Amino acid sequence: MKLANCEHCTLRGKAIVPPEINTTNLLFIGEAPGEEETEQLHPFVGRAGRFFMELLTSLKLNRGDASYNNACLCRPTRTPNGRVINRQPTEFEIECCQPRLYNDVMKLNPLVIVTLGKPAFTAFFGDTKRLRDVVGIVRYWKRTPIVPTYHPSAVMRDRSGERGYKKAVLSHIKHALYLMNKGRQIKLL
Repeated sequence: MKLANCEHCTLRGKAIVPPEINTTNLLFIGEAPGEEETEQLHPFVGRAGRFFMELLTSLKLNRGDASYNNACLCRPTRTPNGRVINRQPTEFEIECCQPRLYNDVMKLNPLVIVTLGKPAFTAFFGDTKRLRDVVGIVRYWKRTPIVPTYHPSAVMRDRSGERGYKKAVLSHIKHALYLMNKGRQIKLL
């Protein structure tokens, strides 16, 4: 799978992790695949992805109740001390993958989107200084409600719960479910 803007992207030549499409109702968009996603060619299966699935399970949701995509399809890495580790995608890398993401979203036409982390939000609305200023505030992209929230890795780092990230993420997903159900009712009319 090669995309039009790949030739300009700094991530070109890396393995592409395709989106997982299960339903057209709810779409979660993460930042980019990590090591495990790249090995399995499946999104949301790494440590943060598994933790996120636990959060969904706590809300009585299964993996198949949503679809999953990333702002970038390739794994961005850096190599400090000879060890390859994940990093957030740059604005340029997000821009290179934007047409593909927009096309995926328009084809799927979900009732609601939840963006996980700043890069996923940036893919739709441009750079923001601080994610905490926009989380939980519903915005619209081409008439589709988007609920931005924290990335699961941020929730994992907030072990003590001091920052309230887990509670916030669960609340944002519940709000997205409310919007999804409201959207279903409107489609039926």
